[in-house]
Amino acid sequence: MNQQLFQVDPSSSEIFLVYSAEKSAMPAKELGEAIIGLETCLKEAAKIGMLAYDNIYVLPIENGSVRTKLIYVQKHPWQTVERISYVATIIVSAFVIIDRFGSNSLKNPTKELLDAISDKKVFELCRSYDFRKGAEKMARPVSEYNEHAEIVIGDKSFKITCDNKYQFYVDKQEDPILPELRNGEEVVIDGEITRINKKLNDLGFIYKGYTLNVSPLDKEKSTTKFHEYLEMEKVQLRGIVIRNSDYEVPKIKVVDIESYKEPQQKLQLEDH
Repeated sequence: MNQQLFQVDPSSSEIFLVYSAEKSAMPAKELGEAIIGLETCLKEAAKIGMLAYDNIYVLPIENGSVRTKLIYVQKHPWQTVERISYVATIIVSAFVIIDRFGSNSLKNPTKELLDAISDKKVFELCRSYDFRKGAEKMARPVSEYNEHAEIVIGDKSFKITCDNKYQFYVDKQEDPILPELRNGEEVVIDGEITRINKKLNDLGFIYKGYTLNVSPLDKEKSTTKFHEYLEMEKVQLRGIVIRNSDYEVPKIKVVDIESYKEPQQKLQLEDH
């Protein structure tokens, strides 16, 4: 008698990845990469959509087409139904945006692109390099033999076809964003404060053309104490870098902010 490695109860959190394959066959490596790609997309979406889960499992593959079924293993059952619906919405919405504008357009979004996104979580997901690379892995197996890939989450779905698959390809020349800001390190950077949000207790900080989200290292403190620096053209920020990927704009946990100080030039003494 065969034993199952694990047992889960089917629920509304089932996610399907279906390739329309005439002979229900495709290269094992491509299918494996596609499943990993979908898993990456689900992880990014869960993080941004604030869905708590313990793991993502692959359930038994069904007959008929190359069909894969994944599931979020519930961490807090009371929130899963509500959250999975929201996560499904932002995933499909992100696919729609990438389909319309192309994955590489997210590097430098136009006003038209920004106007097309009403939910900032969708924009955050679209901007995630890991999410876009995951979507690319799902798009690559689509061909004349595998006519389309369909991602189904609850009552929402999206199709990647031969006509739009290249919209999901990410430019291989995409460079890491601000690689000098490494996760966990304390840094001192110069820039401009663009906003201070009392409700969210964060502020926007422009550094080398990127807007960094900055929040207090000590959650008990408020960013409003930095209001005096809001009108200054340049300030000096000291804080801890928080980032999960080199291809996403890092966040900063601020320790302190001071007015900008011009670096002192060192005088070189010459021997006479």
